[in-house]
Amino acid sequence: MFHEACRIAVEHGFYHAAGIRRVNKTTGEAVFVAGAGPAEEIAARMPITLSGSDEKNHGPTGLALREGRQVIVNQLSTDPGTRAFLDVAGEYGIQSVAAFPLVINNDIAGIMTFYSRDPGAFDEDEVALLEELAADTSLGLNYIAKDQQLAYLSFHDALTDLPNRALALDRINQATSGYGYRTIRITGIVVLSIENYRKITNAYGTATADKVLREVATFLIQILRDGDTVARIDAHDFGIVLTGVFSVNDLNMVVQKLLDSLPGAIMYRGEELVINYRAGISIHPRDGKDGGELLRRAGLALTGARKIEQPFRYYTKDLEDQNSREYALEKDLRDAVNNNELELYYQPIITVRDRELVGFEALSRWQNSRLGWVPPAEFIPIAENTGLIESICYWSVEKAVRQLQHWEKDGIKDIYVAINISPYQLRSKGIANRILEIIHKAGADRFREQIVLEITESMLMEHSDSVIAELNILQDKGLKLFVDDFGTGYSSLSYLRRFPVDTVKIDSEFINGLPHDHEAEALVKGIIGMAHGIGLEVVAEGVETEEQYAVLCELGCDLAQGYLFSRAVPPEEVALSY
Repeated sequence: MFHEACRIAVEHGFYHAAGIRRVNKTTGEAVFVAGAGPAEEIAARMPITLSGSDEKNHGPTGLALREGRQVIVNQLSTDPGTRAFLDVAGEYGIQSVAAFPLVINNDIAGIMTFYSRDPGAFDEDEVALLEELAADTSLGLNYIAKDQQLAYLSFHDALTDLPNRALALDRINQATSGYGYRTIRITGIVVLSIENYRKITNAYGTATADKVLREVATFLIQILRDGDTVARIDAHDFGIVLTGVFSVNDLNMVVQKLLDSLPGAIMYRGEELVINYRAGISIHPRDGKDGGELLRRAGLALTGARKIEQPFRYYTKDLEDQNSREYALEKDLRDAVNNNELELYYQPIITVRDRELVGFEALSRWQNSRLGWVPPAEFIPIAENTGLIESICYWSVEKAVRQLQHWEKDGIKDIYVAINISPYQLRSKGIANRILEIIHKAGADRFREQIVLEITESMLMEHSDSVIAELNILQDKGLKLFVDDFGTGYSSLSYLRRFPVDTVKIDSEFINGLPHDHEAEALVKGIIGMAHGIGLEVVAEGVETEEQYAVLCELGCDLAQGYLFSRAVPPEEVALSY
């Protein structure tokens, strides 16, 4: 298009030459890109930059570029402002020049210059025509700029300016294409995740979370070696290509140094935001040949690292097998939820002082037709990752309240049932009304005071502002709230006073240490004392021995549950043993 514009100007406008230069924003140089006649030779003799410090910038083209205005000189020999151009003009017989800035979004993107051997060549009508030609050329540049921007965004992340997943895959394929199975070097593919990204988003908002991503991206660019690549491949995941590594031991050191170098916190509005990282690693050529396979397997390794709570983990074949099993389980679990194949088992909660039954914790159980009993530790995470957990939780509420009705007919009265609520449920608006509606439709409104919702301590802290109102609605309607796994998170009883909490449950991790772990005993004693101080009851989870029970009696714990008293049992066994 540019060459055609210049050709038309020379052939039909009878000019001696016409040329277009584009501005390189990095160097400030006006680079020749198209022309007709001896325009390219003239441009080579008269290099021009935006700075204007060189004397040659004082020619018509340099003046137009520097001042951002059209410059018309109809007699070069009498114009003192273009003296620097006279020697070049004389060589080509040029007597008049017209230069027009090419503008994109009010920014000078280039310059279009016309040269004539005739004095007075650029009269008013001629200038009007050339202005229109320059405007059309500017429009063409604008389209090119937009195309370039679209092409750039096709392969880059708009938030961090890093390569995106598509470009990361291309870089992996480039990095591995020169390595065969006999090479002594390896390429490491790392998927690095900001593990608490969602917590930051929930607590501080999207803008703050975006700032964290940009800060981490900047650090990664600064600390990676030359030749390595970092890309943003997911919402809070980065893909890193580490090339030319000699051994797995060397790769270990590189990854460990990478994790150690990343900021553990950043300051935002005077507050320190803690950042947690985890990584998964695959190796070329051992773990795959192409970028997609290597990146996927690094992602599997990341999932594996989360399960064993390690900073990073390498891909292994058992992770692939486990992933296949989980995929199959996910399908089966969807069918089980849709077909009402799950069951609720009930573990007794008793008073510590006299071992009287006061309630049950309702626990989901699943017997798969292919695999038999699937442990909750295996299918609950799948349910959480797929969103099925919300359906399971609401199903548990309905199943439990109907069970209370059946037990009342069997003479089992004045006991409560505790139902676990997922963090995914808490993120849903209207959780209180949904639970109350389920109870009402089951005809169990009079059982509301026998229904307990169990929410983990960390869930309350992460969603404090959004859930207090919902929990208050439930408490006003008679439901109670237990805080589960207390001691594993914030462990702030004073903070819990903001919530309508009735009871805290001490995590079994601390009960397991009794009676020999004095630190665990001191912690349990402290929780019981502080909870009683603000009017809360305490349940000890995971009580398995008489020695543990004896310590809890001595410390004044209110309630307990665990294998010492009973495992979780189906509802019919509850009726038989009551």
